[in-house]
Amino acid sequence: MKILLLGVGKTGSLVAEVAREHGHVLEVVYEGENANAAALTNERLNGVDVVVDFTTPHCVLEKHSCLS
Repeated sequence: MKILLLGVGKTGSLVAEVAREHGHVLEVVYEGENANAAALTNERLNGVDVVVDFTTPHCVLEKHSCLS
């Protein structure tokens, strides 16, 4: 399985370790790389089976008037 992991704090690091031990392909995006979902491009998501998010909402959601 190809996993895109957003954020690698304590929990994200543990998930990454276990995923690698089980032979999964892992790509990591650090919180600073993904402000307003900038790193979630079609190219990066191509072939990804699952995205696991351990960041804050501003990293994955574009700002809308209902999100303040």
